[in-house]
Amino acid sequence: MADLLRELQGPRAYRLVILTLTLVNGCHVSLHTYDHFTRIYSSFSEINNITIFPNNIRKLNGFKLKVAAAHNPPYVYLDRDKTTGQANNMDGPDIQMINIISKQLDLDIEFLPRFNELFNGKSSNGKPIGVVVELFEHKHDLTANSIYIHTYNEQFSRFAEMTRPYNYATLSVMILSNGAVSVVNSFVGVKELTIVCCCLLAAIWLGLSVVPRDHPATGILKTLGSLLGSGVPLYPKWWSAKLSLMSFTVLFAIMSTDLQSLLTSSLIYEIVPNDIKTLRELESNEYSLLLGEGHYNMCFGHNHEQNNHSNYYTRLQARAKILENKQLCVQRLLEGGKNGKIGCVIETYIGLWFIKKFSELVIVEETLLTHWKGFVFFKGYYALPMVNKVLSILTENGITNKIIGDYVGIRRKVIPKNVTYRLTLKNFYNTIYVIVILYAISIIVFLIEILIGRYTKI
Repeated sequence: MADLLRELQGPRAYRLVILTLTLVNGCHVSLHTYDHFTRIYSSFSEINNITIFPNNIRKLNGFKLKVAAAHNPPYVYLDRDKTTGQANNMDGPDIQMINIISKQLDLDIEFLPRFNELFNGKSSNGKPIGVVVELFEHKHDLTANSIYIHTYNEQFSRFAEMTRPYNYATLSVMILSNGAVSVVNSFVGVKELTIVCCCLLAAIWLGLSVVPRDHPATGILKTLGSLLGSGVPLYPKWWSAKLSLMSFTVLFAIMSTDLQSLLTSSLIYEIVPNDIKTLRELESNEYSLLLGEGHYNMCFGHNHEQNNHSNYYTRLQARAKILENKQLCVQRLLEGGKNGKIGCVIETYIGLWFIKKFSELVIVEETLLTHWKGFVFFKGYYALPMVNKVLSILTENGITNKIIGDYVGIRRKVIPKNVTYRLTLKNFYNTIYVIVILYAISIIVFLIEILIGRYTKI
């Protein structure tokens, strides 16, 4: 165990705590920095010599690093004017850390006003918990080995509630492998597809209404309309059918975000069986419950009722009861929680929760158990006695070695080249599926139009 912990305490593990490199797809990430990470390293000169990000990550062109204070006064550990509360300098530990991140990623940095209206909690020593770092994507553009980012869809108030007990990093940056990037580049987005189809249909219908019937272009327009529309000739008099089809097309365009997520939600499972088996195992094996089921953080040493974790605790307790014969270690953790000593178990679902919720395209490349690893070696954590208790429970049940073994196995996993082909093919089928649905809807509307017309004549 001691050897394992020493391995986890190296520079590589440390940088994973600063920014969690769990793969998640999306638009931006919010990272809650630590107000007590200086307890790990004595000086920032050591941090400056550590490469926070692996060498295979290139510069983040098009991203801007925005920093806002999580609490009042504005910046953590900064010298402040006693009258105004404003920071007198930008040399505090958190600011130094942010500057290091910005420099290594070649990010523009901008310091924003505080988020005091959203973050009002404080750490146990009375100091502000930290700052919120946001990486905003300006361009929807992916290149090989670039970083693509996601976050929850909850509001910051939700994020504040999650991080109030302890300022542990909850949102993760992801890295896309070369194969994953090529998949993303080859994917035809549902939003773009529906908008293009809508514009083409509108142009064709307009042409059929304006161009004389004896004009040579009429035949071409009718053919295109048949291919893109209901599969039958679209004449100008069938306005209800045309407008109905356009309405459905526009509706699909409006809901494209949810639709695209729905259509691509199964993509990760194309990879799991052969390439990342552990992800699926996490749903049923003996330590899945330890990893939590929501998106709360590790919360030890506080009353879970006071921190609004009662529902989370109840769900864990219910699951533990069902699996009591297989997950005795979870039972013991929950028993500790009854006394207010452990508010919730090791949260994270590691990347699995993200994969379920935002699985447009996810390939685990860098780390799966980052949060757990950070929790293990985080010596500066002021709830260290409780951490040791949890570690002993995990070790007694043989779970520690299994988790670390799975982690190392995933770190060494090589994504096969045929993953790109499989996912591209899956996206193609999904796109065809959407088109077939549109065809079916338009045909139904067309038949209704015919029936109504005949009934009216009778």
